[in-house]
Amino acid sequence: SKQARMGAGVSAAKGSASKVGVRAKKFGHAAKMSAIRTAMRMGLKVPEKYLVKGEVSPTVLRVTVHDGRNLPAKDDNGLSDPYLILSYADSAEVKTDIRKMSLTPQWNQEFDLPVWNESPLFKGIGEFALDVKCWDWNEGEEAHSFMGSAEVEVGHLTIDGEQDTQWHTLSDPADPTSEGEVHLTLQWITRPDNRPDSLLSVKVISGRDLPPLDPSGFSDPYVVVKFKGQTFKTRHVTRSLDPDWMELFEFEVMSTEVGAETLLVECFDK
Repeated sequence: SKQARMGAGVSAAKGSASKVGVRAKKFGHAAKMSAIRTAMRMGLKVPEKYLVKGEVSPTVLRVTVHDGRNLPAKDDNGLSDPYLILSYADSAEVKTDIRKMSLTPQWNQEFDLPVWNESPLFKGIGEFALDVKCWDWNEGEEAHSFMGSAEVEVGHLTIDGEQDTQWHTLSDPADPTSEGEVHLTLQWITRPDNRPDSLLSVKVISGRDLPPLDPSGFSDPYVVVKFKGQTFKTRHVTRSLDPDWMELFEFEVMSTEVGAETLLVECFDK
């Protein structure tokens, strides 16, 4: 289908009640979560309670996801649509792009996973392992197939020291013969002094009653979220007016900007 703008927030064609659920998560202790699930508005003001000032560590684990090889075939065509989910200690999860129809995907994506001041990591960098999970994308949030996981040790790395580039084997208890691997580069780095000291975390949960823009009577919607020059995009959901995304994005914010900026959310048909 042609790419078409489906609206920003609750505005929609012909008065339809299009809504997208968003959850903003306040970081600190993992149990301290404040959430909103509401229709997004054009120029949505970011509530100050969803921003945490002075809690972001100057140290981050930088992970570069290069590629994969020998991944298991999960689809009937003998291929898979793989993507990775990465997390470290109490940092938010990050997700690579989906690589369609490949057992040897090329990602070449870089992620920074922050360590929080309240984290036990401040008692010693490297007490946790990087958690890597590989999934095969299928239409429908509950239909994704597990392809394997790895726990990658990082305790041997020093801050602002060497990079560690290796292939890591993915294990799957349900398939002990699996030989899938992912190629990663890991490094502890220190952010510069002018780094943002707050994070705004936005989870795009789902949509409902979206307008049909294709001749089939459906749409292939995806959401673009923009905040102060930073832009993130969800995956598109094929043939759906009630899509499920469940994707988390983090925007870096300076404490002096809290309450002074707006969050823009737009929905498009691919």
